[in-house]
Amino acid sequence: MPAQEPSVEEVEKSIKELLRDEPVATLATLDSDGNPATSHMHYGADGLRVYMLTFGYTRKHAEIDHAPESREGVPRTAPTQHMGPGTRPPRPATRR
Repeated sequence: MPAQEPSVEEVEKSIKELLRDEPVATLATLDSDGNPATSHMHYGADGLRVYMLTFGYTRKHAEIDHAPESREGVPRTAPTQHMGPGTRPPRPATRR
């Protein structure tokens, strides 16, 4: 029996949950020479609409102006992988 494709409503619900649960996305842009660059960014979401902020003097802003087809991706991570804003990962153990 072939697998059943999810409905549009199921896909939209899953995307909204992902946007609600994951606080960081990766923004991919291209510079004027076509070279790719990525930036990890916090974002806000309203349903399926995603908002990201950056200053007008940044590389990201210039690249978005140059190539407005920039894309974002939101990875699904295990709850323990994201430590939250303002926290740092544990320091590696040092040998004594």
